[in-house]
Parts: sequence; C-alpha cells; structure tokens
Amino acid sequence: MPRMQGNNTTLLSLVFALWLLSILQNAEAVQHIVGGSAGWSIPVIVNVNYTTWSRRHSFRVGDILLFRYIQGIHTVDQVKRTDYETCNDAEPMSHYTDGNTLIFLSRTGAYYFICGIPGHCTGGQKVEIQVKKAKKTSLSPGATPGPSLPPKGLTPTPGTPVQSSAPNRAPRATAPPQGSLSSANSGPRKAELHAILPISLVMGWAMAATSR
Repeated sequence: MPRMQGNNTTLLSLVFALWLLSILQNAEAVQHIVGGSAGWSIPVIVNVNYTTWSRRHSFRVGDILLFRYIQGIHTVDQVKRTDYETCNDAEPMSHYTDGNTLIFLSRTGAYYFICGIPGHCTGGQKVEIQVKKAKKTSLSPGATPGPSLPPKGLTPTPGTPVQSSAPNRAPRATAPPQGSLSSANSGPRKAELHAILPISLVMGWAMAATSR
C-alpha cells in the first residue's frame, strides 16, 4: 500500500511538471498601453492616430491591452467589425467605464474597440487590433526570470476581457472631454518569463516524491 501511494505521488509530480513546462514555453507577453502616452481619448485633442499606433505594434496571443482614459468622459466598447466601421455602439460585445481597462488577447484575429460617447468614435476614437499567434520562448541557460505582471489590483483572466470594475453599462456622459491624460506611460512594458527556476523546483519535487 505505501508503495502504491509513492507511485501515485510520483506520477502526479511528473504530470504537474509537464503541465508547467507547457505553460512556460509560451511565457513571453507584452502589455500595450493603447495610444501610448496619449492614452484613450479623442485624437484631435491628444494628437494621436490609433490606426497608425496599431500598425506600429505587433500583437500576439497572451498580450494585454491597457486602455487609460478619464472615467465618465470616455468608454471602451468592444464591438463587431460592422459596428466598428459605422461607429454603432447600440449592441457592444463588452462595455467598460472604469478608466483603466485591461483586455487579455486570448485568440488570433481582429479585435475592434470604439468609444461609446456620441461623436467620439466618428472623431477617430476607435482602434482595430490584429492578433497573431504567440511566440514560443526557448529555455536558454543563464536567462533571468522576469514575470510580466499587470498593474496592481488588475489581474487578467485568460480568454476574457478584464477590468477593475463591473462591466455593467453605465449612463452615458454627455460633457465634452477636457484635456488629456498625463499619467499614461510612454510605451508598452515588456517582460519575459524564462523557466530555469520553476523547472528546478519541479524537478526537485519529482525527485523528492520518487525517493519516498
């Protein structure tokens, strides 16, 4: 009986090790601040072109979009392509108003976002994101682990858009936007996760389980 328990523990340890390695192979991710230092606003006010910004960046599965904007003045609406082209926000797929919205890019293909405040989308506050397959990170000796973490208090869930507050549709703000964001960072923060330390821990667990 003790031998069977030891074999089960060893098997579970090996399964866990394989699972962890499969995750770490795709551990490179980038957080993109939409619009860079301009944030998410009306282009004519903050001097940004979201089409140009999007084309200058490479988006891959696992990356994160961070929309920074003035709460109550702008919104983030994820819409279908036809609604994106016509600036129709009547039936958005997702609607956010928290001022710091995180979107986890969980699939390849196109994502479409507009501002739902009347006149903002037609004024250019819209962006199309084309997402490619994730790059696989090679496990090279001597690499330094560098976990990629979202801003404090904002934890993305794989496969779903994420924000810091509930996505219930709020009453629309009608006041005209004033000024631009001053707290937005100037560019995306990039961090790579390399698996040397986690692999060592996993192998140590497996060896300890085997010796029981």
